[in-house]
Amino acid sequence: MKDPLTPQEQRVIALVAEGKTDNEIAQDLGIARSTVVHYVRSICQKLRSPNRTAAAVQYYRCTGPSSHHKMTGSQEGDESIQ
Repeated sequence: MKDPLTPQEQRVIALVAEGKTDNEIAQDLGIARSTVVHYVRSICQKLRSPNRTAAAVQYYRCTGPSSHHKMTGSQEGDESIQ
């Protein structure tokens, strides 16, 4: 990765990896949808990924799932069926 992701970009890519839409990410982070779109474009460029899904996969290959668990507060094996 040429340029490291900013902390806000890391939060965005973690939410992308959870399958959230731009609108949901904007609401969760308290930012405008257009700002989310900007972050996703920047993330894709930095990770040299063609789309948001590929960027999320690339990010987790670099950081590992433990980073996601730390960011979201979930634990390994933390699965709930609803």
